[in-house]
Amino acid sequence: MVLAPAALLAAAALAAPGPKAAGPMFPPVAEILGERTVVPLPGYASKAPMDFESLVSRLHSGDPAMRKQAVQALGAPQNIRAVPYLGAVVLQLNETLDIRVAAAMALGRIRNWRSAIFLRQSLRDSSREVRFASALALGQCKSRDEVRLLGGALLRDPDWWVRFAAAVALGDDRDPKAVAALARAADGDREWQVRMQAVRSLGQIGSRQAVHALARPLRDPDESVRAATAMTLGDVGGVDAVSLLAEALHAETRDFPRSVMQGALRKLLARP
Repeated sequence: MVLAPAALLAAAALAAPGPKAAGPMFPPVAEILGERTVVPLPGYASKAPMDFESLVSRLHSGDPAMRKQAVQALGAPQNIRAVPYLGAVVLQLNETLDIRVAAAMALGRIRNWRSAIFLRQSLRDSSREVRFASALALGQCKSRDEVRLLGGALLRDPDWWVRFAAAVALGDDRDPKAVAALARAADGDREWQVRMQAVRSLGQIGSRQAVHALARPLRDPDESVRAATAMTLGDVGGVDAVSLLAEALHAETRDFPRSVMQGALRKLLARP
């Protein structure tokens, strides 16, 4: 099953009409992760699933489809003993790119801090696809270093797809310690897609500090980001959100973000 962050869909819905840069407006998640294209292993969907040792042995198969399906099957929640095997796959540079990506995602699905030992290395991989998957996976690991690693990727990775994935993961994690990195990205990232996702992730955290960090994105040069910020404040709520929206609405001149700001204010003022 492909990870399709809800925040990605919300951001796509908020993309304002008008000229944008060439290329995909958002990272092509299904294409990068590629999990919908895999044919199940023969017999694997039967009532007697393959045992752990059999799956590990298939990691050395000469058939790439078989190796990939074994990687995916090993990525079950709390399947901790699979971590070193999957870690070896994601770091194996002579393995095919799609299998290394699948291994990173499988490490995330295990949802254990031990996966972060390998993902922190794959987050520096030369392939942006592997770094993208590793950032998403780190958001599931509950590691002590998770926020620091993702914050570093969010602020420093040269590819915006990876910075976007790091912002998604930090929002999913909802750790208040991520507010500083997300605030810097929401205010200063050179790509509007990353700024928009950082705004949505700040809303997922929802602390007062996160709400205050949304003041500057309300004045973003891209109207899609301003609209996303207004919608986020409408979702989070509170007196501070009302104050920020009212001030931004007074200064806003474009129809699209104005309508979103008005709708967010109406939503907040209608709350008991």
